[in-house]
Order: sequence, then C-alpha cells, then structure tokens
Amino acid sequence: MIGKAFSNHFKSFLGVWNTPVHKGNTARMEALTIAQMPLKAIKRFPGNPRRNVDAVPGVVASIGEFGWKQPIVVDAEMVIIIGDTRYLAAQELGHNEVPVHVATDLSATQVTALRIADNRTGEHSEWDDVRLALQLSDLKAADYDLSMTGFDELELAQLLRDEGNESGNDWEGMPEFAHVDKTAFRSIVMHFHDQEGVDAFTAAIEKPVTDSTRYIWYPEIKIERTAKSDYYDAAVESES
Repeated sequence: MIGKAFSNHFKSFLGVWNTPVHKGNTARMEALTIAQMPLKAIKRFPGNPRRNVDAVPGVVASIGEFGWKQPIVVDAEMVIIIGDTRYLAAQELGHNEVPVHVATDLSATQVTALRIADNRTGEHSEWDDVRLALQLSDLKAADYDLSMTGFDELELAQLLRDEGNESGNDWEGMPEFAHVDKTAFRSIVMHFHDQEGVDAFTAAIEKPVTDSTRYIWYPEIKIERTAKSDYYDAAVESES
C-alpha cells in the first residue's frame, strides 16, 4: 500500500489521464492513472535482465522528436517495472519530471512477471517488409529523417533497395542464366563494445573483420559475378 502522504503527493501532480484497460480475461475495467512525477523519485530495478545501454540513443532521439507518449511504470516502492530505457533517456535529456504510472494493483510476483513479459512479448512479432518499405518510402519522399524510425543506414538501404526500380524495362536484353538461390536464411546486425569483442567474434567464426567489412557469409559461400561474354562485349562496345 502507498502511504497517505505519498498518495496526497501523487495526486498533487498534473497530467492525469484515464484510459480503460482490460485486465486478464475478465470484463472488469480500471482507470490507468498517469501523472508527472520527479525523475529523482524513481528507482531502477537492480536485477534488470535486459542489457539496454545501446538502445538509449534511439529513445533519446525518439523522445526528442515525438515527446513522451508512454509512461514509466513503477511499483508501490517506485521501482521501475517498465521503462528503464526511457528513464535513462530522460536522464540524458535532463528531464526533471516524467510521466509515471504506479501499478499498485500488482503483487510482487506479478511485478516480476510483467517486467519480463513486457520485454519478451514484443519479440514474437515480425515485420512485413513489403508494407514497411512502402511506409519508409513515403517518409523518404516527404524528406523525413528516416533515422527517427530506429533503423540504421544498412537496414534502411536493404529495405529500400528496390525503390525507384518499378519498370521491368531495365532487364530487357539481359541474357538468360541459371541462378542458384543464395539469399541469406537470416541476417542480423552485430554491435561490438570494443576491439576485444571483435577479436573474440572473428576467432569464433574464423573469418577476418576489418574497417571495410560490411557483411559476412557464414559459412562462406562463393558468389559468382560473371556474365556471358557476348553480352559483356556488346555492353562495352556501346559505351565506347
């Protein structure tokens, strides 16, 4: 239970929203109370199982661009349940107050479970690359900074690689050839904290990583970049 003094203190802040929320499989609805509260009153959970330092810059940029659209959720002791990255971003931004929801209706066991579930459940969803690329193209056409979407330059380049190539005429005159599908089964972006991490990774996969390395096939495959000599010769002749 939150003490009476804290309760009065909590109610004194502005910015209270009331949003109906489903609880479990019941039809019961409760008001979700969100209030502006001092950042210094919030405590980080020392056992946070998520390593979120690398995510902070993106959240800093997001809050700077869009403002606060999600609260930090804490328990009755003001320990963070949801929103540790937003808390760190607020510190970097120099925000003294942030929107907070105090989840007084959860047991200690539920708090632990929610802290894990909030991070895990989002990992089950996948992107529809076609729809995503269309929306990114619209943002690009509007001259919007695509870094605000959270994707890095390499990811954006991959998603938008077919942009502008809407005509099939580009392939006219190309020779027929047998092509073995060498599309990647899965692609990931690696982040290293230091050179020691790079060295450990290269030792594990037995492949070098240099400043010019942009991608690695594992295991390594041979990508042939050849063309029929008659087509190549004709192309060279037309350019001379």
